[in-house]
Amino acid sequence: MAEDNETKILGNKATIYTNKFGMWQFRLWLANENKYVRKSLKTKEKTLAIERGEELYIEVAHKQKSGIKHFGISIKEGVEQYIEAKNKLEV
Repeated sequence: MAEDNETKILGNKATIYTNKFGMWQFRLWLANENKYVRKSLKTKEKTLAIERGEELYIEVAHKQKSGIKHFGISIKEGVEQYIEAKNKLEV
């Protein structure tokens, strides 16, 4: 995927870029979840994209600091939590 017109925002904390249709997209790496957050900013205007990207970054960062995962848990994590809860009930 070619990402044209890539711009770093908030001191290189996140990236906005245009897709092949000229729409601005947001991208942020979440190290603790080992995944990228990608979301359309639904605009073709760069200044509006920067504003929306900064707002989205603040929202995601706040949730991360509060301990809320952006993505759901994996099947492996779900099974581990189930086994742990079941073992607590048996004791």
